[in-house]
Amino acid sequence: ACLAFPVVVWLHGASTSILEHFGILIFDENVSSAWEQSMKSNDVVSKVFYMLLASFAAPVWEEVIFRGFFFASLTSFMGTKRSMMISSTLFAFAHFSMEQFLPLTLLGCLMCVVFVRTRTLIAPILLHALWNAWVLASEFHLPASFLENILMELQSLMFRY
Repeated sequence: ACLAFPVVVWLHGASTSILEHFGILIFDENVSSAWEQSMKSNDVVSKVFYMLLASFAAPVWEEVIFRGFFFASLTSFMGTKRSMMISSTLFAFAHFSMEQFLPLTLLGCLMCVVFVRTRTLIAPILLHALWNAWVLASEFHLPASFLENILMELQSLMFRY
């Protein structure tokens, strides 16, 4: 599952480029998100709090809602593939980002597959936490080898379930 991360990153870049090309997505250099504001500040407490929230609390909450509730509920009265597409689309919409819609839908599908194969929410929660931590760590420009070691270690943990 972790091996799909580069595909998701590529899909994000392609999606952003296409949206920018057609004038659907326009970046305003004067506007920044809460994430960007906290990362630009020198407030260590804000950075640590945001990283903890995004790397631990959000994955648990979102996986319980989108895989544990929506996906599981939908599979009780429709096929797994259709349930996966609907719950993953809802997952992507919940992030309110047009440029991230396709990559998040793909990640949602990936987490559904992990959930189905492992029959536990722990594995998609770990995958989600790993993804969020990877994205946040890349913002701090950590060496690629450091991130790859973390990915491999967490992937080995996930295969234990």
